[in-house]
Amino acid sequence: MKALATLIVALLASVPQALAAQNSAPAWNGFAATFFITFAATVFIFQLFPGAALFIGLIKGLFGTHAKREPAAKSRRARIG
Repeated sequence: MKALATLIVALLASVPQALAAQNSAPAWNGFAATFFITFAATVFIFQLFPGAALFIGLIKGLFGTHAKREPAAKSRRARIG
């Protein structure tokens, strides 16, 4: 456990030095990249809602109590012809 704590502290101490040594262009990629990332994140978030509802329904179906169902009444249809 002590070795793990030492490793984490060493990694955290080296991060500011690595960021200060970076001499590249700024991280801003422009409007198009920002729009694309925002759009992709929005699609991902809105796909989580139906997925979560489906998963919750699956769990309820697997572990829920089952009530006895009565047979459905036969419907009378008018015959044409």
